[in-house]
Amino acid sequence: MRPCEISIPAPWPLVSIDAAFEYHGRAAQAVRRLKYEGATSLIEPMADLLRERFDSLAGNRYDLIVPMPIHEAREAERGFNQAASLSEALPAERVRRDLVRRVRPREPQARLTREQRLGNWEGVFSVSRGLEGQMILLVDDVATTGSSLRAAAEALILAGASEVAALVFAYEP
Repeated sequence: MRPCEISIPAPWPLVSIDAAFEYHGRAAQAVRRLKYEGATSLIEPMADLLRERFDSLAGNRYDLIVPMPIHEAREAERGFNQAASLSEALPAERVRRDLVRRVRPREPQARLTREQRLGNWEGVFSVSRGLEGQMILLVDDVATTGSSLRAAAEALILAGASEVAALVFAYEP
């Protein structure tokens, strides 16, 4: 398992997506166990590995760190938000769970084709306040098509963020 930086096609609202690992092998197994089996004992080691990647990226340049929100019904069902849990090892004074909300549920990405995933995010996110000139780091467990990160980044840019990047535990190339 090795860290990776994902090249982004222009124009994208994200300036970069970085990952602690590629989404295969043990990294993929850890994400699936956390997300679908509720293996919360994995949170701390996964969060520590994400923190290592954050530190290697000069993560301190970001004003705010925003865990990707999940819809409140999904969080109630699962009992936690995996992105928020993975953000626990990041600088707490900059982590803002309340900044971006899912305003409507959508079909789970894992059940959709790549084409369906790309169109599954319209109107899903809302930002709670203006972000004029702020540099934002989105955090999530996994990125496959990047469509959820893109939709959240678009909402943040519309709210005035000057830059939005993403850090994920695993990325599927």
